[in-house]
Formats: sequence, structure tokens, C-alpha cells
Amino acid sequence: MHDLYGLEKIQTPRLILRPVALGDEHLLYPLIAHSSALLKQWMPWAQTISFESTCAFVQRGVAAWQSGLAEDLPMVMIRQADQAVIGVTGYNSSSDLSQGLYEIGYWCDQSYQGQGYVTESVNALTRYAFDGLGASRVIISMQIDNQKSKAVAERLNFVYAGKKDRSPAECLPGQLPKNHVYYMQDTESLPDLHISWENYTADDQLQTMLAWAQSVLLTEGGHTLMCSKVIVQTPWSKVVELRVGDQLVYLKHMPALFALEAKILIFLHDKLQASVPSVLAENTKLDCFLMRCAGNNLRTRLKKRFDEDLVCRTMQQFVDFQIQASDYVDDLIAMGVPDYRLDQLPGLYDALVADTVLLAEEGVSETEIAQFQALLPHVVA
Repeated sequence: MHDLYGLEKIQTPRLILRPVALGDEHLLYPLIAHSSALLKQWMPWAQTISFESTCAFVQRGVAAWQSGLAEDLPMVMIRQADQAVIGVTGYNSSSDLSQGLYEIGYWCDQSYQGQGYVTESVNALTRYAFDGLGASRVIISMQIDNQKSKAVAERLNFVYAGKKDRSPAECLPGQLPKNHVYYMQDTESLPDLHISWENYTADDQLQTMLAWAQSVLLTEGGHTLMCSKVIVQTPWSKVVELRVGDQLVYLKHMPALFALEAKILIFLHDKLQASVPSVLAENTKLDCFLMRCAGNNLRTRLKKRFDEDLVCRTMQQFVDFQIQASDYVDDLIAMGVPDYRLDQLPGLYDALVADTVLLAEEGVSETEIAQFQALLPHVVA
């Protein structure tokens, strides 16, 4: 099955559905304003419409998609014929991805209603949920008096499950606090529709991380990313310098097996009061995190002028960290830190020298492998 958070777009014969992106507020706000009278009949969020609230909606949506949080995951509906954005759909916060439950929400600009676009988009999202994500159930619910939304579910042959209570806070004055609920458990009864979808490739990873960083900076502090540049590029990590106004922050990416640095930095800061970079946000889906500048890089400083006293003080500080951290071994192991304590080393060594394929790929000869294996009793001793 595919990873929902890696989705780039879904295509139907007439539509493209894609996750919201920064900048979509300029496309969505005119639609919301144009259809405000209609939206205000059903949507509590539409009672106060502003460009700022539209920006906030887009930023929350981008953050949800990029961080892998199962919140509202909005998507824009784009008409293929002219690339016009015509509305919003997506999986809403009533979904429970861990249980394979996806609930679809939608609205369309009034200029494009009555042409089957909403029905087509819901059909596509339902098919993608089952065929692409392995869903167990897809849900549509709507305010009890919303006949147009109810008609969408019925046109798609969703099964009526009855009514459920709705929070009064989600209702407008005079509305019954009830929703109609419809569900589907497979695609057998859906009207025929050809769909296809694309996911982001590894080449898009940096742009995806930068989009996430931008959404965090906007959401948390209203900051705009001015420019970025890769300052460290190794086979095991990447660091991108981000200029935000007159400040610098850093985006770091690591392989999944080593993506614990943010948690360890937070641990060192909170438990040991260590002077370490301050973590602004972590994205466990992308194995990256944002941090503030922590001063001059030690490696760069020592390359310019080797300072023996500084090296000795740094080594002593590292030893002190290790001694202090020994009181929190169980916490660190629970966090996922590899257990390389002394009593684990013989087993780790044995597993390594037994992996002849890995060693051969690293250029170790058969003779050397045999020598390493013969040294196991010495390592144990």
C-alpha cells in the first residue's frame, strides 16, 4: 500500500486532486468570498471570512500533510480543462488512519456546482482510499438538512448508516445537532471512474522538507523563508541553512535508522541542561528537524586553527554528558537509542562478522572475514 503523506496528486478524467500547498490561499480566498452566502448556510468556519483565515487554513493543511499528522488533510480540486481551482475536498479530522477509516469532506464554488465535479472527486478519493491505502471503510457525513451533500452520497451508492449527534459548537443557530452518516466498505457499488495517482519520488524529498519547514515557520511565528542553501551534504545527513528575516535556522535530515538526533538534543537540554541546539520542530515522517543556530561549528573552528585546550575541554564535556546520561539509560533505550553497552558488544560483533554479504560489499576479503570471525573469542574475553 502507498503512504498517504507521500501523495502528489490524484487524476480523474476531468479533475486533479492534490494536497494544499503554500500559495493556494490566493486561489481559494476568491472562491470562498464568491460562494460565501452558500457556505455560510452549512459551514461554521465560513461565518467569518477573511484572507488571513484562509492563509491559516492553508498553513495548517500543509503542516498536516508534511508532518504526517492525522488531522484535516485538505486537497484542492482542479479542473483539468483550464487548470482552475474549483473547490476543496480531502480526508477530514474524523478519519482514523490507524483503523483504516477515512472520512471525506468537500465544498465547491457555486459557479461549478451541478456539473458532477464533487461527485467525481468523492468517487476518486473513495477509490484511492480502498485501492491505494487499503481502507476498511470510507465515511461521508453531512448536516441533516444539507440535501445537496446528501445527494452526493446517494449518487455514489453509499450505504445509509443513520443519524449521529453533532456537537452544538459545530452547528449554526437553528440547525439540528444531527448528521446523516453514509459509509462504503469496498468499491464494488461505486459508479465506474478511471483514476490514477502519483507519489513524490526521492528527488522531491528536499522540496518536501523545505515546504514543511516553511509551514512550521509560518504557523509558529509568522516568519517567511527568505532563502535556503545546503551547507552539509554527506551520504548520511544533509543540513540546509534557512534565512528567516535576519535570523538563521537549520533543517537537518538523517537516515531513518539514525533519526533520533532531535529527541536526543531535547533530552540533553531538558534532563542535563546541556548547551545544545534548540529544536524548533521535528518531522518523524521525513526524518528531519528544525533547529536554531547554536554558535560556531567546532569542526570549522578547529580546521582554521587547532586549539588543543578547546579539544580537551570538548572531550571532557562529552565525558561528563556520558556520565550524567548513565542515570537515564532506560529512558534512552526506550527512546530508541541503540544499546551498545559493553555486555552487548560481543553479540553485535558476532552479528557483524557473520554478515558476509555486507562485509563483501564493503570490500572485505574472504581471508579478512575469516580472521575477524576467528577473533570472536578474544572480543568476548
